Amino acid sequence: MRNIAWRSLCLGLAALGTFTTSLQAQPEPAGFAEIHQVDSPVESRRGEIVRIVNRYGNIRIRAIPNAAEGSMRATIQSTSKDVVPASIQASETVDGPIYQVVPAKSADALIRVDVVVALPDKAGIEVEMADGDFTMHPASYPVRIRADSGLINLRTSGKVDVEVLAGHVIYNPPRDQSPTGGRIQTSGAPVDALLARDVELNFRVTSGVAVTTDSLALLQARTRVGRAVMFAPHADAPQLEILTDHGPVRLVLEGLR
Repeated sequence: MRNIAWRSLCLGLAALGTFTTSLQAQPEPAGFAEIHQVDSPVESRRGEIVRIVNRYGNIRIRAIPNAAEGSMRATIQSTSKDVVPASIQASETVDGPIYQVVPAKSADALIRVDVVVALPDKAGIEVEMADGDFTMHPASYPVRIRADSGLINLRTSGKVDVEVLAGHVIYNPPRDQSPTGGRIQTSGAPVDALLARDVELNFRVTSGVAVTTDSLALLQARTRVGRAVMFAPHADAPQLEILTDHGPVRLVLEGLR
């Protein structure tokens, strides 16, 4: 009887362990967010600046090189199935159009908004964000970004002008185009510049922490001007200026990433 009781106890414990493991293996519930989509045409004229303002999520720029006009889709996550708690508001300035994600009166139902903008490669982009990521297809137009934090992935050969407090900035222009540099300024966000080996681009870096590179040519051309470190191996080449308070900077040209 003692052996039978011991065997029953072991089987019961094994079954309990299997049951507990099966509970742990179950995925987390998806939640109760409802998805709404709002679409808007985007006017894009050569030489103008298209401004996108989204302080509620991510922004992604898709390339449609041969299209006459662009488009914008906002994917809105909400706690309400019936009410759409945000919209796209369009307005016009002397510099170009502005498309802004605006909360509705029922903003208490708003969880987040992610925006995808399809844009021809003929106009500049200006982006204002809060805590979201910025990604883009390879392009040649200028990009200006103001954000509190997020992953900023710059895939343009056009001039960049970026200010972000925290997160991570990656400058990765298309390999088949000559970059025109610009300015990247952060507080604590690391900055990685990932370029082709033979690219002609100079760097001016002011950082409170480490500045590293895998390029012997950059190291041999390194000089210091006040707090800034100059990497200028190419006469008359464009310059990328990087300024950080306490974010490390990497200049990668040889592929040691």
